[in-house]
Amino acid sequence: MSRLRNERGQVIVLTVIALTVLLGMSALVLDVGAWFRTKRQLQATADAAALAGAQALPDAPGTAQGMAVTYADKNGGGVLAGDVTITSTYNGNDTIAVAAKKNQPGFFSRVFGVNAVDVGAKAKALVGVTNQAMYDVPERAFRETLDELIALLGLEPLLTKQVRKLSLGERMKCEIAAALLHQPRVLFLDEPTIGLDVTAQAAVREFLHAYNRRQEVTILLTSHYMADVVALARRILVIDHGHLIYDGDLQALVERTAPYKLLRLTFSQAVDLSDLARLGEVEEWDGLNVTVRVPRESSARVAAAALTRLPVLDIAIEDPEAEEIIAEVFRGGVQSA
Repeated sequence: MSRLRNERGQVIVLTVIALTVLLGMSALVLDVGAWFRTKRQLQATADAAALAGAQALPDAPGTAQGMAVTYADKNGGGVLAGDVTITSTYNGNDTIAVAAKKNQPGFFSRVFGVNAVDVGAKAKALVGVTNQAMYDVPERAFRETLDELIALLGLEPLLTKQVRKLSLGERMKCEIAAALLHQPRVLFLDEPTIGLDVTAQAAVREFLHAYNRRQEVTILLTSHYMADVVALARRILVIDHGHLIYDGDLQALVERTAPYKLLRLTFSQAVDLSDLARLGEVEEWDGLNVTVRVPRESSARVAAAALTRLPVLDIAIEDPEAEEIIAEVFRGGVQSA
């Protein structure tokens, strides 16, 4: 009986020890969780401070330091002026580093002799042209490319202008310049002139055409705006619901899809519709102005006949609009590639 009581006593002692250790570890997990939450808060604080201070660089490093500390205070604190470091990575005063730290007390950890721990987080922001750092462009090559793009796109007046004050056309030109700073061999453009006024559209197209010719860069342009396609593309690919239905020269597509030309005539006096019908299929007519559809191979002969027989003031021979050609392609007017 005495031996049985001793064994029961041992079991009770072991159980108490196990429960004590288990409770101690559970309590310690609570402290570690609190320290981790503090770590996350400090990281958010450091990020906000670095981004805030970067807005004043590179021109005002002193202001940048003050802004970083101010924003840190608004996001939980933990950053002093000495915790903000401004250095030069690519250009003068272009990098700001922020170190946030707090001494976080423990509660249950005191059982293990840990009264508090130092929790810290760091963040860094680089001010300048991201593409230079991203693609590791040497300073000399970067400057030469930047100067060339500024000249070609006429960006000089925009260099000191705030982004929010740029017009849509100005912003588009700046975005194109940023995309070309690392001199890519293939340039992808999606609707580069959408929303721009006529002057800005012409400027962007002229630049892309000149840049393609000078740098021999391949430009892949996706657009629903046929004026861009006509002005820039020699080779076009037409995709319908994921299927390539044409790949080739734009003029060849026009000739395959529309085996006719449009003869536009202006007369000095009204002309009878029956006289115009001899020329071809009349599409538009108001007495003095007419548009006639004629076979492509006969357009010159028909135009000469009109000049001989009719009181013509003005004459033009044109291809159909590119929009009409593409619409005809989607309607099945050309065989799949």
